[in-house]
Amino acid sequence: MSFQVNPILVKELRSRMRGWRAFTILTIYLLVMALICYLIYYVISADSNLSGDGRPLSPVIGQALWIAIAYLSLIFVAFITPALTATAISSEYEKQTIDMLQTSLLTSHDILFGKLISAMSYILMLLFAAIPIASLIFTFGGVTFGDFVLGVLIIFSTAIMLGMIGLFFSAWRKRTLQAIIFSYLTMLILMTGVYALSLISTLLLAAIEPNTDKLFSDSSYYTLFFIFAIVRMAFALNPLSALASVFASTSYGNIGQFFGGISLTLGLFDEQYEIYPLWYYTLFLYALSAIVLHLLANRSIQPIRTWRLGKRSIILAIAVCVILFALGYMINTEWNVMTSFICNEVIPTNEHFHEDIARASKVLWLDLTGF
Repeated sequence: MSFQVNPILVKELRSRMRGWRAFTILTIYLLVMALICYLIYYVISADSNLSGDGRPLSPVIGQALWIAIAYLSLIFVAFITPALTATAISSEYEKQTIDMLQTSLLTSHDILFGKLISAMSYILMLLFAAIPIASLIFTFGGVTFGDFVLGVLIIFSTAIMLGMIGLFFSAWRKRTLQAIIFSYLTMLILMTGVYALSLISTLLLAAIEPNTDKLFSDSSYYTLFFIFAIVRMAFALNPLSALASVFASTSYGNIGQFFGGISLTLGLFDEQYEIYPLWYYTLFLYALSAIVLHLLANRSIQPIRTWRLGKRSIILAIAVCVILFALGYMINTEWNVMTSFICNEVIPTNEHFHEDIARASKVLWLDLTGF
């Protein structure tokens, strides 16, 4: 394994920073962030009602600034990253320079890593450039350094995920326009599609609730839990929900924070039963998706597509297995927590208790999987 500087990375960084576009985007980003922070400070400071309950005003301002900066950075990164990577490989095909890259000493992994790291370097520059404005958070207080680091981690992991989506479509479609369209459609689905799913699930639960006595008798709560679990996994793919779960809790969440700060289960579950916060799943799912997309993009740009795995592919495959194991462990842990709650708080003890659970679980598994 070579530790030399990737020539693709050097070339991309030099070409990107030569033009006016990179600095214009950076300037607009900082100006918008500064303006929004000033407006938040002005509005909260002018509203004397916020300090009328005895709470100090400074932490309220700090928390409001942190939420605004984090969401603005996330939305900005979400719209910038696909544009940086969706043209990376397709432009080489359109300029007919991909053959020179494929016949060089660079492997397909080197090409992809160079393109991805150059885009992520620009995203990191945007985040670091906002540090002077973000430092106001610690001036006012109300936000710990751990909260700040965790929020930045969510934003940067989102950038890597969206960057790999752009690289995959760029390598697969080989046309810049198609790659950009597919990349932004995927980004919009991740950002907004889960809220439509949440609305559908809410309407479904409203229709099920009057007829719960007809569903698996005493085990009808398993039906509700499966519906919530499916919707929650969809919410884990949404970076906005993941960031909301960081604001809601920085260690362990509760049932009321099932969807990342936006509770759709209020009053249904007891909040003393703790579950993992949503951003746990988001980080694992994003890492898994990025690795899989990298392997698919790598195969798309290989001049000779063999099924033999190289060293890097084997390492990435092992990483996929580790991530799947961790996800399985977390899901199993939450299932045990939910089962304990249902057993102890919902279903009354009777002689048919175990038979009801087994029957409900079997029927639900058949309905969801078809096996």
